[in-house]
Amino acid sequence: MNNDTVDTFIKTYTSSREKYTDFTRSISQILEQILKTQNFRYQTIQHRTKDISSLRDKLLKKPNLISSGVYDLAGCRVLFYTEEDIYKFSELLQQELKVIDIKDKRSPDQYNALHVIIQLDERREKLAEYSNFKDLKCEIQLSTPLFHTWAEINHDLFYKRDSQLEAFSQGDFRFLQEKLNEVMYKYLNKANQSISFIDSEFKKLKEGKQILNLDTLKIMSQSDSNTEIHQYLDKLNYFSSYYRLPEDFEFLPLLEQIWKKSQENDVRLKTSDSQKIVAASFKIIRNVRYWDYEKIIKLCIEKYSDVLFQKQCLETLKDFAKYDLNVVNVMGYAPQKILIEYIPKLDINDAIVKETLISICNSLLNNTIEGNTQKEFNTFTFVMGPIPINEHLKEIRSDAIKLLFRLLENETEVNLSEKIIDALFNSARPIHTEKTTEEHTALIQSNITSILSFLNEKYDKLKNYSKIKIEKELDFYKRRYGSITELEVIKTKLSDDASYVKYKTFVGYDFDYGHDYKQIEAERKIRIDEYIKQITITNLEEWKNYLINDILKESPAGSRIGYPNVHYFLGVLATKKPNEAQKLLNASDLSKFKVSLLIGLLESNNKNEINADIEKKIDNADSLAEIALAYFSIKEIDETIVRKLTAKILQVGDVFTLLTLLRMLCKHHPTKNLKQLILTVIDKLTEFSFYEWPQEISYLSEKLTGDLSIQEYEIILKNLVLKEDIDYDSEFILLALAKKDPKRIIQLFYDRTKKEIADKKLSGAIPFEFHLLDAELKKHAPVVVKEVLNWFKNNDWKFNWEASHLLSRIFPKIEGEFQIELIELLRSKDMNNLDVVLWILDKYEGGPDVLELVKVIIQNFNITSKLRSELFRLVSNTGVVSGEYGFVNAYQDKIGSINAWVSSTDKNISEFAKEYIEYLQNRIKFENLRVEQRVDLMKNQFERSKSL
Repeated sequence: MNNDTVDTFIKTYTSSREKYTDFTRSISQILEQILKTQNFRYQTIQHRTKDISSLRDKLLKKPNLISSGVYDLAGCRVLFYTEEDIYKFSELLQQELKVIDIKDKRSPDQYNALHVIIQLDERREKLAEYSNFKDLKCEIQLSTPLFHTWAEINHDLFYKRDSQLEAFSQGDFRFLQEKLNEVMYKYLNKANQSISFIDSEFKKLKEGKQILNLDTLKIMSQSDSNTEIHQYLDKLNYFSSYYRLPEDFEFLPLLEQIWKKSQENDVRLKTSDSQKIVAASFKIIRNVRYWDYEKIIKLCIEKYSDVLFQKQCLETLKDFAKYDLNVVNVMGYAPQKILIEYIPKLDINDAIVKETLISICNSLLNNTIEGNTQKEFNTFTFVMGPIPINEHLKEIRSDAIKLLFRLLENETEVNLSEKIIDALFNSARPIHTEKTTEEHTALIQSNITSILSFLNEKYDKLKNYSKIKIEKELDFYKRRYGSITELEVIKTKLSDDASYVKYKTFVGYDFDYGHDYKQIEAERKIRIDEYIKQITITNLEEWKNYLINDILKESPAGSRIGYPNVHYFLGVLATKKPNEAQKLLNASDLSKFKVSLLIGLLESNNKNEINADIEKKIDNADSLAEIALAYFSIKEIDETIVRKLTAKILQVGDVFTLLTLLRMLCKHHPTKNLKQLILTVIDKLTEFSFYEWPQEISYLSEKLTGDLSIQEYEIILKNLVLKEDIDYDSEFILLALAKKDPKRIIQLFYDRTKKEIADKKLSGAIPFEFHLLDAELKKHAPVVVKEVLNWFKNNDWKFNWEASHLLSRIFPKIEGEFQIELIELLRSKDMNNLDVVLWILDKYEGGPDVLELVKVIIQNFNITSKLRSELFRLVSNTGVVSGEYGFVNAYQDKIGSINAWVSSTDKNISEFAKEYIEYLQNRIKFENLRVEQRVDLMKNQFERSKSL
């Protein structure tokens, strides 16, 4: 571009400069109006029109601006006191004017400002006073006084540099320029940060005073808007955690008024917001619960009967039961002492109350206490140790134990009884710390003695399921504390209790009754054999009723899941006494044990008779899943019956029955050739739109998948292409195919991707991580890479993303055959191939393998500014970093890895390296500044809390 073009542009601007002057004045007025309307605090608004001589100098230096756009012919500047206001104001500008561009000019050690390029929006352009300014643009600079002072000095001294002065002493000139940059980096950025902190905290202080004010609370208690009340309560919760409550802040009576008013508002407006109001209120109450704990505990006890408050009251009471070392150091155990005095006033027959009381007592009986301290802004210490003992604590624990005794005596529900016993024995849990004293040991043993004495006294009233829980605890405490008289007494009672011994034979697991579980298992099996010998056709009904009423109905739901001992008992019974067992087979109350009975019967002397009965059941579509489960467990199967069962389940079965059948077929496939039946079942599952079967059979599938041909695999692929995600079990099933035909595996993932794109979702087509397939596919790199690269021919970013993701999962590093393929693409000098490689590099973490490919790109392509930026981004990728200076250390490592390029004989490579190192050094400055600002903020917050 020659000087004539610049002269023409200057001439055009000169003729319209007066219009630009009017434009800048109008923009300045608009800015002032916005600032005052929104109550912004600012120092000044300035406006100017570009000086003609300055414009000429600028265009002669950068003539390409004429074609790309000169946006600062009209300019305004607003100086704010804080950087936060800059960004708030820039958001408002986007609402009030048409924003063309926003240029963030922040720098750690140089110029700092936000440049917003605007023009008038259509609404204003239509107004007469603005009609002459159509299409004119204005650059609005937003900065702070500190940054502006630096910019003015820099502009006068160095931006418009005196070349003769610089030549006179280049060293001094550079020293002063670096010194000015140091002022920005070391002082002005930090000063701005501190000013922002002070300003923010002062605003918070003013708002906190207004929120934590009884007059404001009174106004809210009369508000007709539940939304307004809720917003206020959220603020009150925040500020009550940030500032200490004023001594005269009697807020509970006013909260009562708010609750009443919110319910009135609900009735009037036909809404249901009062529940949210109560929840928000109790957030505050729990947050400040130690402010006046007795009043708050009383409130919770009183309000519990109202269903609107029930949940919140109970949660608050639970919070009071938890010991905190910092609270105990200040006020001792006073809150817990008040709590244990008041909670017995609740209705202990209420199931929800009982759960809460158990939870509270459990916390009150803890032997350890936790807390934290912070002596420095960046040092946080977690403390855990034995709970400090005094007379109050002893009374609290004694009262909690007595309350649990009271609950246990009246409890008939199985699971609650277990929880009560758990809470009781929590008082005797050992303290896992070296700080345990003789006083702690004595307290724990005192609690054990008290609990065991009670249990001995009430032994005859205890249920068998409670005795199981007790016996489990006794074994532990005997090993821990040795022989205790009360412990030995109750152990003797348990061992002499025939009813209990019989009960525990059928309920629980062997390790419930002691650490020597192998001996316990052997003894249990002996007892079961003895019971089986006693069973006859005559007393069979009696035994059936015992199992139903005394075992199944009286055992804790969930704690004895599956009843393995009952399964074992009935299985052995069926094997040894099949005639008696057959009569139990159709008992509806024992239906969960039908499979165990079938297994035993199929292994008994009545096997042929049972098989005949099973065929009848299959014909009637009866117990199909149970039959499949039984056949899964036996060693030898009747293949004719299995095929008949398969046909019937395929005809009438549901997904669960099909899965049960599939497991059975896979287990017996190694001895019977059942793969066609298996494939037919998988095909049927596809019809049911069920794709989660691999997890059911993967551990049984190795022989099966090895037997499948590539064509037979298609039935499996037809299903897996629709599966939500390809997990470990799916990979295990696909592994054999990957060895035979890796190309087909890639095609599977292509089909999955295509489907997900069609369904307008993109989440699980390719696994986030492979477990098995990657190692196998990597062995076939040339085939795999070429096949995946074909995906890019779709010219669809979704395919590009998934293709590059798939390659990165198969090849953790770009090396070997994979690297050769990519280098070949780049050496073609084809821009489309370059795009493909850039997509792939994006999935790697900028390591040496990426750097090697970048070098090939530099050698084969013209590095435009856009491409350079993209390469900088790719090479700078760090992955996950740790520590405050994680990014700084990662960037320094990257400088080390590319330093050798600087001395390269290839000018393009050396220039790229120099520019990249400069880019990284700037990033390092930014990161150091970010960390320092965060540290300053933490220091300020810590100093604030410490001073309070």
